[in-house]
Amino acid sequence: MTAMVQATELRRDLAGFLGQTQFAKFVMQARGRLLYWQEEAWQRFVAEHPQYAALSVDSLPAALRICHVHGSELQPYAAKVTHDCMDFTEEYSNANSKLFPNSWSHPVMVGPDHSTKTIDVWICQECRKAESDWRGALQS
Repeated sequence: MTAMVQATELRRDLAGFLGQTQFAKFVMQARGRLLYWQEEAWQRFVAEHPQYAALSVDSLPAALRICHVHGSELQPYAAKVTHDCMDFTEEYSNANSKLFPNSWSHPVMVGPDHSTKTIDVWICQECRKAESDWRGALQS
């Protein structure tokens, strides 16, 4: 079984176990070390799905590297860095969090101690399209 097939099956089974809302929250917050509630949920999941017992908790973020809105695989991307404060409108911030949270089309704000011009992030191509569609609808 390939890693991709195993990750797809894991996602399907975990979504079925947690329910779509809790699964989306689990995926959204599985960017590094699991939070306490995620560790507990994972232990309960593995107790009911022992085929995943050998999967390391440290490997979960990579297996769950999908967009929690669109379900598509996230792709690596070098986002531009800015040291300036960016002030987004409330309308944009709300749309971004609900419709295209992984678009990363704007520069990433970092502190002045960062000397890099880019920072590695994970993007969703469907989020990019959703943001473009959202911006297009504003123009109409």
